[in-house]
Amino acid sequence: MKKIMIISFYFGKMPNYFQLWLNSCACNPSIDWLLLTDDRTRYSYPNNIKLKYISFDEMKHILKEKLELNVDFKNPYKTTDFRPAFGFVFSEYLTGYDFWGFCDIDIIFGDIREFITDDILNNYTKILKHGHFTLVKNNNEGNHLFMLEVPNYKNYKTIYQSNHMYAFDEWGGFTPISEKTGVKQFYEMIYADVNVCHHFFHLLFIDSGYTPQVFLWNKGKLSRFYFHEGVIREQFFMYIHLQKRKMKISDANIYETEKYYIGPHDFFIDSNHVFNYDRLLEINKCKLFYSAWVKILLKWKVEALVYFLVNKLKFRLKLDEK
Repeated sequence: MKKIMIISFYFGKMPNYFQLWLNSCACNPSIDWLLLTDDRTRYSYPNNIKLKYISFDEMKHILKEKLELNVDFKNPYKTTDFRPAFGFVFSEYLTGYDFWGFCDIDIIFGDIREFITDDILNNYTKILKHGHFTLVKNNNEGNHLFMLEVPNYKNYKTIYQSNHMYAFDEWGGFTPISEKTGVKQFYEMIYADVNVCHHFFHLLFIDSGYTPQVFLWNKGKLSRFYFHEGVIREQFFMYIHLQKRKMKISDANIYETEKYYIGPHDFFIDSNHVFNYDRLLEINKCKLFYSAWVKILLKWKVEALVYFLVNKLKFRLKLDEK
């Protein structure tokens, strides 16, 4: 079996469901994680998580020394641009591994090996193409891939010495570099990427419209129940990417359970686990004003109305003074 090491980082307070992320990693015992963070909150870390406490400034120092560049950015989120270089920067942690990778922590994993088999690993240099999860072959080609240059994209030296965000870990560089230089990439929609612009669940590149649905995490397997063509169906995924959603924990026992559900707003336990169309609608609470873009529009209209009334009042007061 091919050995995999995934490198993740997070500076600041972990999301409230971070223990669920750890639990989903624990259910993939054949894969290791290196977690770099400055959050010293006590969690139940599984054996396949290698924890390294590191400050944001220490991280920048490592990047500066290994890449021999003037690295001095201000926003910790900018570190995502450096993820394609992790195989090069953290090579001392990767001895004996066939693949390295990176991933977000606003994710709940299912069974990774069920979707990324050794047959896939044997035939591709790069697996998937988004910043929330990517694997790269741990060899000279894969570890130096980020250094290659392609037309119409800034090179890594320019990006790494800038304070601006470039999404270099995906469409801003790493993916087009791989595509334009002929690197063999595996890409299929084996994950559930939740659209950040909707209050309810809507999966990017999968759902063409509103699809009432709920996700189930069951002993390390991840699936969704969704309504399609008049019936409730089940579909399995490698992981769900929650896109920085604010999620509630509806039951404190959820960290100990082997089975829970994921709705658009919370993680919950449901002993009945019987879903019909009405129940899925209730969970998703699909209403027009829940759309993020509609919220922004309404907020703008309210602010414009307040601005108009305030200025009208000021004008009236000036008339009264005269």
